[in-house]
Amino acid sequence: ERGIEGLVIPIERFYSDCGSITAGEDEERLIRNGNRFRRKGLADGMYRVYLPDGTFAAVYETENGEAKLCRYFLE
Repeated sequence: ERGIEGLVIPIERFYSDCGSITAGEDEERLIRNGNRFRRKGLADGMYRVYLPDGTFAAVYETENGEAKLCRYFLE
């Protein structure tokens, strides 16, 4: 018997095809508020975004180093 935990799929698993980045301390406030942020050298695409403590926060789409919110998962 696996219990309910065995039936729950972490939401981030649905975005496993996306890259992942961890926010820096200066980006965390922007992400928590659903704002855009810039990061040099970030390739265009979709990214799972984690807070510095490892919490899965959102999915962002990047273009020309600017990341904009697509899906938000924090309460």
